[in-house]
Amino acid sequence: MKLYYSTFLNCLFIFLISSSFALAKVNEDSLLPAKKIEKLNAQLKTLSKQDLQRLGILLQIGDIHLLTASFEQAASAYKEALTLANAQQQNNWAAQATQKLGFLNVQAGQIDEGISLLLQTADYFKSNSQTRYLIENYNQLGIAYAQISDYFKSPEYLYKALQLAEEAKNEYWLAETHRNLGIFYTQIGDFPKALEFLEKSLKVAEKINSPIFLGNICNNLGGVYLNLKDYLQAKKYFDKSIQIREQYQQYAALSGVYQNLSLVYAAQKDYVKAQDLLEKALEISQQQSQNWTTFSIKINLANVLLRQNKLKKAEEILQENLPAIQKNGLKALEKDVMYNLAEVYKSKEDYQKALTYYERYKVMEDSMYFAQKHKLLAETETRFALQSKEKEMAMLQSEKESLFNVNQVQKLAIVNNQLIIISLSLLFVVLVSVLIFVYYRIRLKNKLNQALEIKIAERTQKYEMLNEALQKTNQELDTFLYKASHDLRGPLASIDGLANIGLMETQDEKLRNCFQLQKGILQKTEELLFRVIEIGEIRNHKVRLENTDLRKYFNKLVRSHNRTEGYKFMDFRVSVPDELFLTTDFDMLDIVMDNLVRNAIQNSFLCHNDSTNSRGLIAIEVVEKPNRWEINVTDNGKGITEEVAPKVFDMFFRGTDGFQGFGLGLYKSNIAISKINGIIELVSFQHNQTCFRVTIPKQEALAKAA
Repeated sequence: MKLYYSTFLNCLFIFLISSSFALAKVNEDSLLPAKKIEKLNAQLKTLSKQDLQRLGILLQIGDIHLLTASFEQAASAYKEALTLANAQQQNNWAAQATQKLGFLNVQAGQIDEGISLLLQTADYFKSNSQTRYLIENYNQLGIAYAQISDYFKSPEYLYKALQLAEEAKNEYWLAETHRNLGIFYTQIGDFPKALEFLEKSLKVAEKINSPIFLGNICNNLGGVYLNLKDYLQAKKYFDKSIQIREQYQQYAALSGVYQNLSLVYAAQKDYVKAQDLLEKALEISQQQSQNWTTFSIKINLANVLLRQNKLKKAEEILQENLPAIQKNGLKALEKDVMYNLAEVYKSKEDYQKALTYYERYKVMEDSMYFAQKHKLLAETETRFALQSKEKEMAMLQSEKESLFNVNQVQKLAIVNNQLIIISLSLLFVVLVSVLIFVYYRIRLKNKLNQALEIKIAERTQKYEMLNEALQKTNQELDTFLYKASHDLRGPLASIDGLANIGLMETQDEKLRNCFQLQKGILQKTEELLFRVIEIGEIRNHKVRLENTDLRKYFNKLVRSHNRTEGYKFMDFRVSVPDELFLTTDFDMLDIVMDNLVRNAIQNSFLCHNDSTNSRGLIAIEVVEKPNRWEINVTDNGKGITEEVAPKVFDMFFRGTDGFQGFGLGLYKSNIAISKINGIIELVSFQHNQTCFRVTIPKQEALAKAA
């Protein structure tokens, strides 16, 4: 498989460069090249030879030919645009046309000439602050240097492009530069680094919704995974790239992806599928006149046929295309043909011919390797010599400046020495003064700290004594209220009994009304005593944790208020995550939530009843936070004024005279929620909306409270 992958890498790298250069400039209409060129040529015919509108049209035509690897037609269009731009002194257009000729030369294999043109235009774009074109130029220079295996300059230009793209915040060129860096690292075999850059490019391509660009990146990722022998991932990305190409009829690029995907099947020894894909790729390539790609596909097809032992067909394809490949000077492909022919004749047991082609292959491989090696060596020596000259010049300049300044230095030396002695003397005096000052300052500070610590200790002891006395007083007060409430219930029950006897013994309507009023007052008094006793029980309550389905709990809570006045005018919305089980003391939570829901119904009923012909809405929402649960109870009733809001949790406080109750509900709720380390707060009291929030710690904090 060695040769097969060699052919693949050559083809893949050229294809990646082509798509990188051309797709950046060709709009979506160019996905149908023949029709687009026909339309553009028709526009040219309507314009005079000197019309500046021809410049943009000619560059578009060249881009489309470049995309389809029609190099001669692309060169013709670019040169005509360059001639017109120079004649009309349109420097910017001339620079663009020169830049495109640089792309073309690189793709056509004339790397040195291409780099020269790209460097020329890079200087122009840099001096004229045309960042967009400069980013494009640096990208192309990076790819061009990679083609000639200059792995010093290639990343240098690519990272320059990356820096400019980040500064310009141009997402397209940022993604394109990441992609080109991925291609570079793929070529040098650093596949983890290649994946890192290609995946960055993929994210941006998905963000800017560029399907054509996305197709290119998927093809690049498939190539990396193919080299990593992760055939499942490679196939996934090649399939996705094919899907995008077919959807947008990007046939020129489709042939390359088919060829790449065939390598996956060939590596898995599914030669039938590989052959089918290569034949599809060949058909598209021939339609698009992609000469280099067509030869590459045919060589790969012959390789697949060879592995299926279809030796005659493989030999015919290789022998048929060898003269054309030699004529076009495609040395890398010619070398691959020699190797494949040697393999064919070896399989046929014609060892004489096999040896002949092996020797030709070896000679070409060695000559290409040493030619490249000598070229790189010469460039390295030239750079080294240039750096040596620059260092020598810098040293001479430095010596000259040193000799020029030596007299001044000697004259200043004596003055400097005198100044140093004086400065040191003054510094010594100042230092001694500072040390004395700091010493006395520290002593004073220590004395003040000691005095302050004594005062703090005295006050702390005093506050602790006051706090203990206050706690004792509060406990005694709670005990008194609790016992007094219990003791008062007996006499009140007796008075209620006497009132019942009075109602049974008299028929006088006035007396009966008095007894009824007496019973009503007694009932309210008993209810008040019950609330006071309940507060005492809450204060003395021992926390008991239990785990309960919160959605079921709130649904049951809402139904329990079906007899509360105004319930039938209310709509309830309970928002609780599915299958949420909360661990807490539900006796305490029930006291809080029962009061909040009851208050919400009463508050909303004031605005939504028979007279308003509207319905109230009470929303219960549970929100999970990192270490707590938040329960929001919101109603669309009358609301609470700013004057009343700070007092709602006070004992016996009622917001309005018409409020039914003793003003103990929220006070009692505040005590209950504190038992489970929670809090209750009024978070919104705007007109027509009131929202209370209950915050409950999660299980770990509650366990500590228990």
